[in-house]
Amino acid sequence: GDGGGNSSNDENTEQQTTTQQDNTKEEKTTTSGVAADGYLKGAKVCLDINDNGKCDNNEPTTKTDENGNFSLEYNSSVSDATLLTIGGKDIERKIPFNYTLKAPLNAKNITPFTTLIYADMQKNKATYNQAVDRVADVLGIDSNDVVGDPTKSNGLKKLALKLQIGAEFIAKVENKSIEDIYGELASNIIGGKKLTSLFDDMDISKNSKEVLKGLFDKIEEHVDNNKISSLESWKKDLLKYLQNANKNNTSLTDAMVENFMRHKKNALKNGLDIETIVLLTGLDIETIRNLRDS
Repeated sequence: GDGGGNSSNDENTEQQTTTQQDNTKEEKTTTSGVAADGYLKGAKVCLDINDNGKCDNNEPTTKTDENGNFSLEYNSSVSDATLLTIGGKDIERKIPFNYTLKAPLNAKNITPFTTLIYADMQKNKATYNQAVDRVADVLGIDSNDVVGDPTKSNGLKKLALKLQIGAEFIAKVENKSIEDIYGELASNIIGGKKLTSLFDDMDISKNSKEVLKGLFDKIEEHVDNNKISSLESWKKDLLKYLQNANKNNTSLTDAMVENFMRHKKNALKNGLDIETIVLLTGLDIETIRNLRDS
């Protein structure tokens, strides 16, 4: 249920279901869609009827194919439930996907966008249509795209990865669950805001915000150059810089400069080109040229 005053309706539905099962086989409905951050292969998909955030044994469950497609059969009497996708392998980021994405049943696909739609409905008591429109507005996309397949264009892919990787990153830094982060992002959904503002409005350190900006720039670049799979090592490196900056109470740039100076001799001795050093340190080319010549 959605926690609203629907308990009597739920009871009626349950009673009808029991009666139907006594007399005839319950009618079935099938929903089909895609589970995608990048496409999630071999992920568990279920219909979370009791909305406890888990796939229970008695709930309809299936697995995605190698392109993230799934088809799920469930009793026609179910109308208010949540689709979950758990685990599997992200075939674009080339990582095991250790997270849960959610979607209201109407959305059909399960993506970072639908996870934010679900969070908006939970957190702000928005209706499905309200949440779809608000999240579409925040992302600056059409409401059909917000419940569609986010991998079908580079623009959508960038937004989905920023949302999911940004949430993963903050969850790690703040030691929170990814559900908490989506909930906090949903709390910041107010008319006219864009995705970056949702993250900027979170109660996180200046350094964390700086890292997120760097991470978002990398996502843009890596999607454009079709190098999504190297985002993961970036995320780890940026996390390391952030931890060093926080530990030594310095700015992020100082932590990166310190890292560069440590690697400078090696880098120059090993003949690494400027581009590689940019990748290793996260600094821009101009800064590195100045440091190299200093």
